[in-house]
Amino acid sequence: MICTQSVRRSAFTLVELLVGISIFLALAGLVLMLYPGARDQDRVRYAVSDAIAHLRMAQSMAARDKAPRGIRFVVNSSVSPTTPDPTNDLKIDPRWVTELQYIEQPPPLVPKRNPLSDPNAGPSYTSTGYNPDNDPRVQFNYTVVQPPAAGQPVPNPPPGTILTRTCTIQNLDPVTQVPLVQTGCTLTLPTLGFWSRITSATSSGSNVTVTLEVYPDAIMGGSTFAQVYHFAVYLNAVPLVGEPTVPLPKNICVDLNRSIPQTNGNSDFDILFGPDGKVIGSSSGQTFLWIRDFTKVAPYSGSGATASWFNGTTTPTLMDSLRKGGEQHVVVIRSSGTIASNNAAWPANNVNYANDAEPYSLARDLGR
Repeated sequence: MICTQSVRRSAFTLVELLVGISIFLALAGLVLMLYPGARDQDRVRYAVSDAIAHLRMAQSMAARDKAPRGIRFVVNSSVSPTTPDPTNDLKIDPRWVTELQYIEQPPPLVPKRNPLSDPNAGPSYTSTGYNPDNDPRVQFNYTVVQPPAAGQPVPNPPPGTILTRTCTIQNLDPVTQVPLVQTGCTLTLPTLGFWSRITSATSSGSNVTVTLEVYPDAIMGGSTFAQVYHFAVYLNAVPLVGEPTVPLPKNICVDLNRSIPQTNGNSDFDILFGPDGKVIGSSSGQTFLWIRDFTKVAPYSGSGATASWFNGTTTPTLMDSLRKGGEQHVVVIRSSGTIASNNAAWPANNVNYANDAEPYSLARDLGR
């Protein structure tokens, strides 16, 4: 009988070890190459999720409190290319917002008309009785081009063209004037169905002359003078008491240079929701927030959703810049209160962005 004895290997051969180490190093190198990109994508997506969650939370708070609530995108106006953010020296633009804050809108300022039942109630009453001219009111004065006299040539610009518009809030007490001088308040005239944001204000005695973002030209018709006694002023939003600022993930920002509407480097950007969930004061009907990694190459130049993006061209240099821009998303907030997000739409070859598309096209299709 023949006996066989099995021989047990006690170790790997040198060739097997070398092959195993080579495979391990190749996999490790692949992970090191892919991980930073995946990590950056995750940070951007986390920031998008966080921003949407905070916006929806503000909506819920407005419905719960029956008062306007919202989110402020905090701009650090001290940041510049020569003065980076002290907490992150890669942040060199004040419009790269890295912090959010919950805000609320104070109750509207409604100048109280003096009650007719009280003969001693303030300046509306004089020795001769009640004088409505002393009540707080909003006065509009327009100057227009007048029609020519008989036989005279038609002027240029043509008759009816508005030359100047003046809006004055009159008969205000000193305490009421103080908040009105602050820009950003909203004047509303409920009897006319009109409202507009105040962009500047100057006080003189008991009157405040304000510059409006929009004037009631259509409501005025052909008139050059109007007085409105029923009005209110919505004051600027303030931080919600007890709510700290909320940071976005590291190196991720809401780029207000690319967002719509754009803002300058000295003012925060607010989104306010009413108790019905709708956006308050959304003149454009929709807001786009561009979220990206600010350490990447800037994606493109241009301003406004209707601009001629890239001048209708997609050059290799531009395409390379876009690819280096990393993961980028657009959050859209519609005036109806719908909130959604999508990737930024990068240009394809042979696409004329001046006529055919723009980077917000994917986000525009959401929430309709």
